[in-house]
This record gives sequence, C-alpha cells and structure tokens, in this order.
Amino acid sequence: MLFRSRTGRIAAPDPKSGPATNEAPVAKITEIRRFEGNPRVKGSLVFSPDGRFVLAGEADANQPSLLWDVATGKQVRSFLGRGGSPSAAFSPDGRQVVTGSYAGFVELWDAGTGTKIRDLPRHAKIVRAVAFTPNGQSVLSGGMDQVAILSDAQTGKERARFEAGSELWGVAITPDGSRAVLGGKDQFIFIDLPTMKEVHRSKGPTGVVWGLSISTDGRHVAVATAGDPSVHVFEMTSGRAVTQLAGHKRPLNSAVVLPDCRRVLSGSKDKTFP
Repeated sequence: MLFRSRTGRIAAPDPKSGPATNEAPVAKITEIRRFEGNPRVKGSLVFSPDGRFVLAGEADANQPSLLWDVATGKQVRSFLGRGGSPSAAFSPDGRQVVTGSYAGFVELWDAGTGTKIRDLPRHAKIVRAVAFTPNGQSVLSGGMDQVAILSDAQTGKERARFEAGSELWGVAITPDGSRAVLGGKDQFIFIDLPTMKEVHRSKGPTGVVWGLSISTDGRHVAVATAGDPSVHVFEMTSGRAVTQLAGHKRPLNSAVVLPDCRRVLSGSKDKTFP
C-alpha cells in the first residue's frame, strides 16, 4: 500500500540538543494506492530513484522480488533469484536492481527487462541487506554469515570483505560513498568503505537492526531495532548517540531519515507510523 502523510507526528531530532526524546503530534496518514496481488513483503521495500516504481523483497524463499508501477499499482516486473530474495535495491540511475537471497546468492538484474546480468560473490548464509554505492560501480552486501562484501558491479568480482563478528541485518552507505554502516545484533559498525576497515563500533539499542538510514548530508544515521520502541540517532563521524526518538509502544520495523535531515519516519509492530 502507498500512503500520503499530511501534518503530523514525525520525529524531529535536534542534533545540537544532545541525547533527548523528541515527539511531534500524531501524523495523519491516508492510503492513496494499493498494489495488485498479495505480496508477503517482509524484506526491503524501496522506491526507484525517479519515484516511478516500488521494489519489494519477498518473505517466501521461492518467491521473486516484485516491481510495481506507483501510478497504477500494477505489477510490471519480477526478479526470481536463486533461493528467493528478502533484500533488493536499485542502482542510483534506476537501470539495475540487485537482490540478495536466502541461499546466499547476490544477483544483478536489468530493471527494464528483468533479465539477469551477472552473479556477484556469494555469501555462506542468508543475505539480508544489499546496497549500491552512490556512483553505481559497486555493491555492498551483508549476510547472516557475519560478512560484508564489496563487489564490482561491472565485473562481478569481489573488491574487499569485512568480517563483522555479528550477523548482518542492514547496510547503509553515505551519500559521498566514503563510509558505510553495518547493522548487527545489539550493535552496529561504522566502516571506511573504500578499504572495508572498521572505524568504530557502537552498542545498542537491543535486538537485530531492522532499519538503517543515513541523512542526506551524511552526518547522522537513524537506527531501528527489533528490541526497542524508540529510534536512536548517532553521529557518523564519532558514533556518538545524538538523540532518542519515542512515540511507539512496540519494537520497530523500520526508520527513514527524511530529505530535510530533521525528521525521521518510523514504522513499528504497533502498526503506527509516528
């Protein structure tokens, strides 16, 4: 389903105020479109760069990632990887899609035709998160095998890897491509992306990381976990906690920093979008 948010409760952190709890009035969110079929979306859900399409990872191991037209709600394409695809992402130009599978495969697709382009280096376990670098030349994948792999999207070869020491449930890359955040269980890791070396590691909030979102200015990352009802915001440079955003009554499923870099939209098991 596609929703429109009018005025309302979207958490608004103020980085200058330090750790705090911020909560704005409850948002009025109305449904504007329902996508065809009965997809069991339990993985990634992303808009194409031009906003015309929505790409979803599937909950079932034998089901493809699905692509819908936002204007019509019609399914226009599917990407059936080996072992299903709980994670999926667009390239910056929207021309390619990368998927990660339950069987550890990472596969690159033509978004316009649905044709597979090539395989990228495989993980030993489920690939829960994939992302293109801002220049579209590389793909970062994170798996339950506790490994993050940076792959060349043009050749399919591995550029570098990082042993995280924790199952990886999320990855996010800064707009300039200099750093990435890897989300594990009860922790998340900041790495220098070109070298795949750890910069620092931050503890908590509790639970596996369901959502990681870096602000468009690259200064902060919002973290949503399965064990905490609040969104936690951290500095990218230091890993220091900046603020804690309350509003939900149950643990979170997702969090996204909005383009103005001052608001965070979050989704929770309490079925609300503060």
